Amino acid sequence: GWYLDTYGSNKVPFLFVLAGFVTFISAICSPKKEKYVHKRSNKKDLLNLFGNLYFILFIISCSLIQSSHSMYYGFSSIYWKSIGLSGKQIGFLWAWGIVLEIILFYFIGRIKMDKIYLKLLFFCGIVTSLRWLGTAYYENFYALMFFQSFHAFSYGLTHIITIFYIYNYIPSNLQVTGQSIYYSISMGIMTMLLTLLSGYIYKHIGFSEGCLLMMIVVFMSLFIIKFLIKLNIKKNYKYE
Repeated sequence: GWYLDTYGSNKVPFLFVLAGFVTFISAICSPKKEKYVHKRSNKKDLLNLFGNLYFILFIISCSLIQSSHSMYYGFSSIYWKSIGLSGKQIGFLWAWGIVLEIILFYFIGRIKMDKIYLKLLFFCGIVTSLRWLGTAYYENFYALMFFQSFHAFSYGLTHIITIFYIYNYIPSNLQVTGQSIYYSISMGIMTMLLTLLSGYIYKHIGFSEGCLLMMIVVFMSLFIIKFLIKLNIKKNYKYE
């Protein structure tokens, strides 16, 4: 935001090049780990995975929370600009949420999620719904800053819980497949559909109404999570 206000949008490609260079250097300098060869999955393994009700519902519930960010990702900056926030303020709002997410990543390893990950996911759903409700009705910078703080839970913790489940309750030879399914549904199919819907709503109805729709999407996830909690399936994914 500060960069745009100071230098204009014609300098943005330079930022992309710089970010790509930093990513390249980081990849080169990343620590080398011993290669681990997973057991190859067969057709029966895949059918068992896709036929597991708990796994499918869990991925859908996480994906609903993640894809509810579609209105925010696509149109929040445009809307905030239209109500008078400066580029610096908008940039700070985005950065503030990311900073708190990083802080969460730093401390989350101290929490043992084995027996509480579903309850934590339900908590993430509640926080996410409150975030979209607040974002819909508040235009004050400091109020928006408060609701942006919820990003650490609405996106960060939800993602951590999903990866935790996949790498603790899915057999090693199916973990890559499980994570691919998660990304395909959450960041692919659902986000694509909700972004298209968000664009239509933003143009014809309004940003606030779009945020309320995203809150309803999260409510759908909460119903699924409550159902999963009631299932009370030990280890949640039994691989035979």
